[in-house]
Amino acid sequence: MRARAARELRARGRAVCADERGETLVESLVSFLVIVLILVGFFALFTTGSNLNRAATSSDAAANQPMENTDSTVTVKIDGAPSGDAVLYSNGTLYAYRDDNAGN
Repeated sequence: MRARAARELRARGRAVCADERGETLVESLVSFLVIVLILVGFFALFTTGSNLNRAATSSDAAANQPMENTDSTVTVKIDGAPSGDAVLYSNGTLYAYRDDNAGN
């Protein structure tokens, strides 16, 4: 009984090992597809990171440009009530105001 089980096990092992023809076309195509999908993901991450870096650099440059007086005044409202007029400054991209009467 034991010898018969051992012979069957060896026969199955030889049958598996005897198939040394290599990978099938389907297995090769599936592995190629997996590799391509992983590479596409890496390229998408790289492209998105580059775009975000470019946008952050542009935004940082705009924020660091000196602002000039626009010779305009705006009325500032705090909680819906007018607080007074403030001088408007701009650098072409961003706007800011300064209340010269603050603290009086």
